[in-house]
Amino acid sequence: MPRLLHIMDYEPRGTRTIDHFIIGLTRAMNAEGWEILFAFGAEPPDAFKLALAEAGGNHIVIPFPFTNASAGELIRRSDGYRPDVTQTSFLSAFCRPLLKLKLAGRLGKLIVIDHSSGAVPIRGGWKRRLAKLRGWAVGKIVDAIVPVSKAIARRAIEDVHLPAAKIRVVYNGIVLDRFPTPVRVRREYLRVVYAGQLIPEKGVLTLLRAHAILRSQAVPGYELLIAGRGPQEAELEDYCRAARLDDVRFLGHVDSIAELLGTADIVVVPSIWFEAFGLVLIEAMACGACCLVSDAGALAEVVGEAGIAFRAGDAADLAAEWKGLLTDDRRRGELAASGRKRVESTFDIETMVRGHADICLGIHRPNGRPTRVSGATQSSGGHP
Repeated sequence: MPRLLHIMDYEPRGTRTIDHFIIGLTRAMNAEGWEILFAFGAEPPDAFKLALAEAGGNHIVIPFPFTNASAGELIRRSDGYRPDVTQTSFLSAFCRPLLKLKLAGRLGKLIVIDHSSGAVPIRGGWKRRLAKLRGWAVGKIVDAIVPVSKAIARRAIEDVHLPAAKIRVVYNGIVLDRFPTPVRVRREYLRVVYAGQLIPEKGVLTLLRAHAILRSQAVPGYELLIAGRGPQEAELEDYCRAARLDDVRFLGHVDSIAELLGTADIVVVPSIWFEAFGLVLIEAMACGACCLVSDAGALAEVVGEAGIAFRAGDAADLAAEWKGLLTDDRRRGELAASGRKRVESTFDIETMVRGHADICLGIHRPNGRPTRVSGATQSSGGHP
């Protein structure tokens, strides 16, 4: 019986989309006759452990960040488990302890799933040559790199210099039943929502500056809600006080994100850094909200023609697009309907699970049954 090991720098809670992915992947691989073992960063809750066991999976806990000590603990706690294929989540393809394990024959085939946000510095001269050499060397060791978007795939090929022939794109997905599209109650004000971490990279200050522009123009008819926590929270609240934006509502942590998104008319994702994907974006689209996103990283790719993109960090551009949506009910409704259809066709979690399972099967049996590539999964022999 073939064996899959999935090393994941993650602490399962049983409630997040990635928890559903873990259970789905376990069922899919078990149905193919595989054993599967997860290495998590913390012990999961009892209910999640039971669900994982019922799906046919096992788990161990190892320390992260993944160091040489982590590698030793992995070998010790897995008790002789020798995988045919190893997947990783939230680990770099350049993680040295991981590469050492691969070279030592401890991991079988190695697949690195790339969820990482952030741009890679543009290098020139000898630094660029060194980066190319580094990418070539790692590409010889790793058997597949699986970015969660085409934007990340381009970064991997053009900036990180990993081999294009080893890139496979698999989009993230969600459990659609958890994000229904409700019938919206007509309110006095349209509801505009941001949901996410309150950190500088997420561009919430750009959102507030655009809000200040609209208020200076006396644009009526909407309310702005900010959901989330983070180290920038006090700075954002200070900005609102200084700019006299006393109408902004900071909600803090929200337990039911689907419930909040289901009340939103417009959801803004204003990131200023290179986003790998933007999970809240497809959650908002699934809930029937009209989405307004920056062009940072993969956000415009994910929303496609079902939303509107503005220039990252440009508050004036955001304000102009925002104003246009507030005053055009028909366009807002059309975009919201298109968003739900796009999620159903492209970002369903079953498509995500099948994509990752097929890559494992294809890597393990490259001359056997062909990999079933459909929906969000793409084999990339060149630039995506």
